[in-house]
Amino acid sequence: MDYEFKNIESLIRDAIDSVSNSKTAFKEQFIQGKSAFSEEKIRAKKSFALKTLSFERKDQVTRFVQFHQQSLINFSDELFDGLSPRRESQLTEMSNFFVDHLNDLQNHIQYQYAEHFNQDTKAPEAFIADSLERWKEALDRIENCPSKGEMDQVLLSLPLMPVKNILLGRGQAINYRTLSYTTELLNLLHEVVYSDQDGRSIDEQIRSVLLHLNYNSRAYFEYYINHLKAQISATDAVSDQLEKLAYSYKVINQTPSKQCLTYDLQSKPLKNQLSDWLLEEIQYLERKRELVSKSAFNEEAFVRKEFKLEFDMSVAQFAYFIKAFVETGVIQNKNISELIRFLAKFVKTKRSESISYDSFRMKYYNVESNTKSSVRNLLHTAIGYINSN
Repeated sequence: MDYEFKNIESLIRDAIDSVSNSKTAFKEQFIQGKSAFSEEKIRAKKSFALKTLSFERKDQVTRFVQFHQQSLINFSDELFDGLSPRRESQLTEMSNFFVDHLNDLQNHIQYQYAEHFNQDTKAPEAFIADSLERWKEALDRIENCPSKGEMDQVLLSLPLMPVKNILLGRGQAINYRTLSYTTELLNLLHEVVYSDQDGRSIDEQIRSVLLHLNYNSRAYFEYYINHLKAQISATDAVSDQLEKLAYSYKVINQTPSKQCLTYDLQSKPLKNQLSDWLLEEIQYLERKRELVSKSAFNEEAFVRKEFKLEFDMSVAQFAYFIKAFVETGVIQNKNISELIRFLAKFVKTKRSESISYDSFRMKYYNVESNTKSSVRNLLHTAIGYINSN
């Protein structure tokens, strides 16, 4: 496989050798080396693009791109490893210049041929070192922002802890995927904690950023679930709980996701995890509400169809009995027609299993003297019972 950047490597090696062998006229040699390098870099990019178009199969393009990707990494690491504080400043300046431009060439391939670029390959050491320095600065600014007291520190620590572990050297070799993801994460978190409020709390904005970046760590998923549980536990009404869960489901699914970025490739996307959990909770609460409603409905239907109050009175006596309580204020219902209709439906006497509304109403308003005597005797019997206890 032809190496399209071999002339670039040759120019860099020749430029470094010429400076190493000659201590004079560094500036002039450096200017010439940079000029030749820039011209060759433009030519190599064009040649690389034309070569990728010549392949008939997709896998050929992938192998071609990844071959050049790895070759650039190896050469960049070779130059970077040669840098040391004891090295002559002129050589260090030149090497740094070429390392930076090799990284630029690497970035060009990464973004122009993203489909074929191997994101899981270890990044060049120079690129890693530069990224770690920028991460340290961003991390320090985020953790010491003026609005720190307004934030949930547990929430903030979840995405920052893995970054700290990398900076402490606890991570494995850093690949392009980790570099891209972490850089984007820190940039957006920094933007949130230092930006003007948009009507939402900082915690809400941080949760939105982590959802946008698919921060699908197990620890953050559990944190988010506990956050949702706390929201629904604030109310006992099932309808209110369902409303809150439905709103959270809407917010989560309408939050746009950053394409091609994910924290953990082995885990389901955070949106899917949260949506699945929310749907299960919503379905559970809906079933619970349905069962409670059925139970209440069945109980109500039973009372309406089967149960009646049974009085040891005639209809006339019962009508006057009720009237006595209405007139003395014991019964507070003011609509007599509704009261009669209700009692006719749910009361039976010793002689009538079913009381008609018209019969009840007539006897309520037309009372005979013997009916009054009978009701008086019943009430005296009840008073006697009360007095005897």
